[in-house]
Amino acid sequence: MTNGILKEITNSDELKECLEIIIKTYQDRDEKLNLSNENNHRHSNMTYEELKERFDNGIKMYGYYDEEKLIAYLSLEEKENEIKIRDIVVLPEYQNKGIDRILLNWTKEQTIKSNKSKLILRFIYDNKNLKEWYEKNGFKVTEILEFPGTGKVGQMEYIIK
Repeated sequence: MTNGILKEITNSDELKECLEIIIKTYQDRDEKLNLSNENNHRHSNMTYEELKERFDNGIKMYGYYDEEKLIAYLSLEEKENEIKIRDIVVLPEYQNKGIDRILLNWTKEQTIKSNKSKLILRFIYDNKNLKEWYEKNGFKVTEILEFPGTGKVGQMEYIIK
């Protein structure tokens, strides 16, 4: 699926729509990985206020639309010499159609255009499929973090050449 449109999120109605995608997608992930409310890293329980706070603090948010329907969400945090991927989420019924790769490649292009040297992200370390997918796309694990009550989180980076 390559006919979608990526657009920056700019208002509260769009934020509310993004929140629905975030919750639905992370609940699906939690179910597949057998995560509970105690160890799911809170994304599937995110509130509008939390999302709005991220937005107000400068996290760039984008929606990927199939015609008028929001089907994916991307959020990026720009740091001094890097861009951190906060979220790439695709509705479960649209997964495995290449949308995640479109969003990742667009993010790589934006990183180059903004003269940053790398992309970083974190992921639930037990999510082996996601880890392998990012590795196939040029990312390498740089750190494994342990958070009380939530388990291991891997940090990966992609170096811009």
